[in-house]
Amino acid sequence: MAKFDRIYDLHRLLAGRRTPIALSDLMERLNCSRSTALRLVSLLKDQLGAPIDFDRDLGGYRYQPGPDGRAYELAGLDCKH
Repeated sequence: MAKFDRIYDLHRLLAGRRTPIALSDLMERLNCSRSTALRLVSLLKDQLGAPIDFDRDLGGYRYQPGPDGRAYELAGLDCKH
């Protein structure tokens, strides 16, 4: 799977959830290793500016809501298809 496809899939997974998703679930759904999943999270957060947060209490990753309460959207992508 191409890196762009995995970035898009990771975004869809995070955007479609109200609760955090565990790293093991990300690995399974993206069909990748732990190190690849962590790299994808890092790339989406650090390079593309996604507001990804790790919730220690719930043990997973999630998007933080924006200051106006709106959900994060990955620039140039419409995930409503």
